[in-house]
Amino acid sequence: MPVSHLVSVTPAHQASRILAAWSSRNPAGLQAELQRSFDLSCPDRSWGLQEERLELLQAVAGGIQCAPDPLVPGDRKVARCLDLLRHLAATQ
Repeated sequence: MPVSHLVSVTPAHQASRILAAWSSRNPAGLQAELQRSFDLSCPDRSWGLQEERLELLQAVAGGIQCAPDPLVPGDRKVARCLDLLRHLAATQ
């Protein structure tokens, strides 16, 4: 029986995945990555900065999910969320 390995995904890495999904213009892929943001956790509670990044990621993902159509160009709320994701992704 093979041993499965859990892959640790940081908030910065997940932000990059959301940006890639948004760039692909695939609604199902984008929704899957946004939802995956809520499945992440910080395994070590001493990771104060990582917890803050995770909270930011989840808030931004929620903001994008609330948009009527997050793939429509020109939506200011989504554009602001994407800017925050770019900033978060740059912390890798």
